[in-house]
Amino acid sequence: ALSDSAAMGGRARFALVTLACERETRVAFVEDVYRGLAGALEHSGAAVVPAFCVYDSATSQFHICFDPPLKLETSGDPEEDIRAATQQMAGVIERFVRRYPGQWLWIHRRWKTRPPGEPPLYS
Repeated sequence: ALSDSAAMGGRARFALVTLACERETRVAFVEDVYRGLAGALEHSGAAVVPAFCVYDSATSQFHICFDPPLKLETSGDPEEDIRAATQQMAGVIERFVRRYPGQWLWIHRRWKTRPPGEPPLYS
């Protein structure tokens, strides 16, 4: 969702970007998404603000929790920038999973596709 100013041809004040991938998403697709996001951020000056929906059983309500904006830096090496951004984003997810472990469920073998030459994760 873009802000009204962007819809009228001005510079976007905010945007909401979500990404839900299939279980067997190609690595190249995710890299392309990061490249596109990095380009949009560089062009707009926008920030990446992680947000999660958390259920509060005491009040029977959901709350949206925001983390501080990520500090995504460019090194001049696009591959390293993608790796660093991926690590930052994974770290944010890990912190929320550790903080709210009862709200995280993962029961299938997720990482099936491996890079060429890498051994399988599951026997």
